[in-house]
Amino acid sequence: MIEITPIDTAGLPELTGPGNYEPWSEALEAHLRLTGLWSIMSDDTTSTPHPFSTPTQPQLHLPFRPPPPNRLPRFPQPNPNETARTILLQTLSPKILIEVMSIPSAKDIWTYLDKTYFIVNPLDGMQAALETRYLDSVCLLDYALKMKRALDKIDRTLGPGHGMPEMMRVQFLLCGLGSHWTEWLRDHQYELVGLGFERVVEVLRGGEGGDLVFILGGVL
Repeated sequence: MIEITPIDTAGLPELTGPGNYEPWSEALEAHLRLTGLWSIMSDDTTSTPHPFSTPTQPQLHLPFRPPPPNRLPRFPQPNPNETARTILLQTLSPKILIEVMSIPSAKDIWTYLDKTYFIVNPLDGMQAALETRYLDSVCLLDYALKMKRALDKIDRTLGPGHGMPEMMRVQFLLCGLGSHWTEWLRDHQYELVGLGFERVVEVLRGGEGGDLVFILGGVL
């Protein structure tokens, strides 16, 4: 079986400055989500399921018995913050590494890099949001993450305290789904009323199975 090792960063890009911050951050975010570490960096707990994970089956409750005397000792579990921090530091150029080496928190390193190297043209976010389409994405979650990045760019240009209203973010998300989602949205429109961006994503992911059958039916 193939194992995905969190600190194996051989295939990830190296951050060298503002010029490659976006592809670097997108690759790092995908890697951290896949390995279950993204919540260390963000309040967003949406994560990509591990491709080799299997649902936990209910276990029989056996009567308690004392552990055998020769049981091997338990080793301490790796610290998620240290693991995420190691991943970040391994993907930085020597110059940038010196800037953040003394920061103990992985989230604080991520925040510093984002504020320092994420430079946005005022029109980049709007253009990216208008060009992001569900049909151009791997799945609903992939589409939602792309849209979120585009909308975050718009927020960055608006400045602190002037972010895009949550309902407007939802409208951008729904508009990019395309006409083949129209029937599903009509049938489930009341489930989406008053929900924020991430809750709408959760509801949409529940309807993606039927939508996928529709798409494949039109292709095959």
